[in-house]
Amino acid sequence: MAIQYNEKTQIFSLHTKNSTYQMKVDNHRYLLHLYYGRKLDADMDYMLTYFDRGFSGNPYDADMDRTYSLDVLPQEFPVLGTGDYRSTAFKIREENGCYGCDLRYMGYDILDRKYTLTGLPSAYSDQAQTLAIRLKDERTGVEVTLFYGVLEDCDVITRSVKVSNAGK
Repeated sequence: MAIQYNEKTQIFSLHTKNSTYQMKVDNHRYLLHLYYGRKLDADMDYMLTYFDRGFSGNPYDADMDRTYSLDVLPQEFPVLGTGDYRSTAFKIREENGCYGCDLRYMGYDILDRKYTLTGLPSAYSDQAQTLAIRLKDERTGVEVTLFYGVLEDCDVITRSVKVSNAGK
């Protein structure tokens, strides 16, 4: 199987014939990027480091945990407004002019086919799989689905994002 999910460690592993891509859902339901490189069979979550950061922005539910900071953790889909001051992949502006989004993991699906991009060209294979990871900002209702297409025999991993406004 090209896509594997470990319920215990909450690690997603995507494998092609020569590469591995890994992500992890952490205790606060953020999706963290672990690894992309040559194919391996190990979990790479040991790469995540938690040191006392002094003052560094963190989510409310991290409370006073000074070792947890989204400014240093490798988020898979970083957004504006969570304490990560690096370049973001996504930001929204609300009607009142406020910026900010707090996307948390909601669930996933593994499909035995490659996702499609309506109206756009795309790579396909008879042996492709898709991982769809759902994230949601509870306050605004914005939902994001991250699609990963794994064409194992072609040694290709594709990625696409769908954004939906399920709020007001």
